Amino acid sequence: MIVQLILIGLVLKALFAIVSPLWTGLAALAKIVFAGREITARQDRRLSGFWTYGLGTGCMLIAATLVTIFALTTQLNPEPWYHPRYAIPILGMVLGNTMTGISLGLHALTNGAASSRNAIEAQLALGETRTDALRPVTQAALKSALMPIINAMAATGLVALPGMGQDRYWPARTRSAP
Repeated sequence: MIVQLILIGLVLKALFAIVSPLWTGLAALAKIVFAGREITARQDRRLSGFWTYGLGTGCMLIAATLVTIFALTTQLNPEPWYHPRYAIPILGMVLGNTMTGISLGLHALTNGAASSRNAIEAQLALGETRTDALRPVTQAALKSALMPIINAMAATGLVALPGMGQDRYWPARTRSAP
């Protein structure tokens, strides 16, 4: 952990000095690739082939990229919009939450499908579509995946305050004096 933090600190220092869309994009892609590996590593049951890594990473790539770009272009408006001082920390926060939800969802999906295998196969044999046969498992997986973020959103303001502990990512001018 300490070695990782030192290395990422050196990389971030260089990225902040360069301010290039190419290097910011490559750093973001590296974060997504590593987060995808973490999702795969936490699964008890894995899908076969490319799906083992591709499903979780692809979902995370789409969700995290859309949310991060939306936040950068509509709310924060840094100049330029891809400035790594803003883009990398925002992406990191989004990836942290996304990674948890996708890991839980994939875990519930694969374990639910394995435990309901006989019922799913029976429904398929009786002419049900793949979507209909997997519907109960899929619904349970989505509920499991969305629960952490729904809990966090429901408790925001009453239990947790947005941004607490995140001020280390922002320039010194936005921090209040002690």
